[in-house]
Amino acid sequence: MLVVVSCWLQATAQPADLSQNPLLQRRITVWLKMEPLRDALRTIGKQAGVALRCQDAIAEEKVAIFVRERPAHEVLTQLAGALRYAWRKDEDAYVLYVPDETRQAEEKAAREIREQRARWLREMLQAARELAAVPEQQRIALRKKIWESPEETEKALKPGWRELVYVMLPTSEGRTVGDPTAGDHLHEETGVYSYMLPGVAWMCLASLPERGVNALIRGEWVGFSSKPAEGVYLFPPEVRLQGIMRNSTSDHTKQPPTFDTESENPEFVGVWVRYRPHTGLLEYRVASVRKHRHIEQGLTSDSVLLYYEDRFLTLASADIDPRKTLDYWAQWATPAEELENLLKARLSPTVKLPPPPQYPSRDLARLEYITTADMLEQVAQLTNTPIIVDAFRTARVQAHDLRLRLEFVVEDLSSELWLRWDKSGYLLGRHQRYWERRPAEMPEAWLRPLEEKYRQRTLELWDYVELAGKMTQEQIDSLYYVDQPLTQFDLTPLQDCLLALRFLASLNATQRQAFASGAWLPAAQLTPPQQQRFAEALGDRFPPLQQLFREPIPPVDIQLDHGLWRSRRGDPYLESHVEETDAQSEPTQLPDAPAVRLKKYPNKVVYSLVGEREAVYTEYLDAIRKQLTEIPDGKLFADTYQVSVIEFTAPNRQPKRYLFALEYHEPYTLPAEPAQKTDTEDSEKP
Repeated sequence: MLVVVSCWLQATAQPADLSQNPLLQRRITVWLKMEPLRDALRTIGKQAGVALRCQDAIAEEKVAIFVRERPAHEVLTQLAGALRYAWRKDEDAYVLYVPDETRQAEEKAAREIREQRARWLREMLQAARELAAVPEQQRIALRKKIWESPEETEKALKPGWRELVYVMLPTSEGRTVGDPTAGDHLHEETGVYSYMLPGVAWMCLASLPERGVNALIRGEWVGFSSKPAEGVYLFPPEVRLQGIMRNSTSDHTKQPPTFDTESENPEFVGVWVRYRPHTGLLEYRVASVRKHRHIEQGLTSDSVLLYYEDRFLTLASADIDPRKTLDYWAQWATPAEELENLLKARLSPTVKLPPPPQYPSRDLARLEYITTADMLEQVAQLTNTPIIVDAFRTARVQAHDLRLRLEFVVEDLSSELWLRWDKSGYLLGRHQRYWERRPAEMPEAWLRPLEEKYRQRTLELWDYVELAGKMTQEQIDSLYYVDQPLTQFDLTPLQDCLLALRFLASLNATQRQAFASGAWLPAAQLTPPQQQRFAEALGDRFPPLQQLFREPIPPVDIQLDHGLWRSRRGDPYLESHVEETDAQSEPTQLPDAPAVRLKKYPNKVVYSLVGEREAVYTEYLDAIRKQLTEIPDGKLFADTYQVSVIEFTAPNRQPKRYLFALEYHEPYTLPAEPAQKTDTEDSEKP
């Protein structure tokens, strides 16, 4: 009965005219960034002296409001307009709610976009089948033709081929000949053609039967293998992996030393692929178990390596269509060129901006990113424009200088939001795909305490454990896809150790105390739900590789993991730090039964000198001093890592280690170089 009454109230609610309330005529200043809607309304209501609420379903949605000395009713009306919500008057408060029209439009848009992506995926799969059916020699000839006359060749391609042709055409492999030490760097083709990783994935997908395509579109994992298990598809035998994934021999008895790869694939090759309907991305892993022979004078050694890489395939056209699905927003938005001219006329040459927030999750290319809310705050400060938009930590733009690069700022913002210049002088905004971003957004109540602890340098392992234990699958996915959240604490340990942290979140206080002491915690003492989390921690985000093969994978000596996100696994400084510390410690026996323990290590410091075009990373300050003249514009930083290892042992006694390395990235001042003693000083010593 309560539900019926609630629905009836919304259906019959009349929009409230806020301008009729004298209290809401009061001028207010609101400067909120990344604020939950519930808290933003509480702040405005306190200034205006009016009770303001919102529906519980939208209470955690975040907004950015940058307004000075504007009537409260005007701010609240513009807020509702920017979000396409509405106000109603209840007995005790004004309530911001989602009208049925808006909710139905969002549901329709989400449904149509999913259908668009599925159609586009089917179209690309069909184009991939057609391209894969072209004899390899003809595709090789097509690649040469594209190289010689790209524009003419692209125009003549069949529909759908243009997006695939550069990855599905085999590439000629080459090798260096001559003596590199003598400056002899001749390059010759080997006559072997192989596929880049995206090409491997598309060639596999091109071989899928219709039942496999249907499973893919439903979001299920689809597997390919050179020795397929039941339910797994045959890896196309004509698809040759890159040389780094094939059997190889390095011979150091020759001058110069040689490195040769076999022309055929190794015995064990596997691919996992999954389509993510809510993002339109294809996530895949290509793996091979390859053999390597190393020959030196009087010594020959053989090893088995598991090499795998994780990547995404983007359905390019599917990214364009969703922006056109909601006609309302397309018509509502102001064209970027017009918006740029309006803002340019208002730019202040004298206002000084505070430095933008610093996010530890730096881009691999050393580009600095900030949230769209950060950039819009700068726009508000430099143009004195009232701005109201929704806000997401997953929405980022490059940190351009607004005065010098306004065109790029507007372009970047317009690629993320629908922006509207309202006739009353407000800049309003709604993020494109906001209905998809919402489930992936983590609440500010989770993130802000961790940011404060990071500033105080009191953040620790258990803070990450609590966060990991609360996250939904959509929030977990956001860590590994293109829309990673920007946080003012180090997010990489969460990415690297997520499954281990989620296991730790399931432990009770007594178990946590035992684990924190460094003692082994036997899996046999865990509850069934905890044992399930333990088993998940022994794997990773992809299904086990063994499930692809009908035969057991041979024992592996070395595992080479090339993930897509910024990971500290394999970091040479941290790995050597752990190895050196272990070598100096008393050796410990692995338990006979599955168990888990925590091992703590001393802090590790790595210095970096980062310039506009190049950077140097080293453990030694002397190396930094030598590079100062080579990188005169370089900024010096010290990266201090708090290091632990979470170690699991599997039923086969194989260990799995999670490197938990919390980084504090801070500017560093190079200490004065110690003065060198003179011969006279030495001679005067007694």
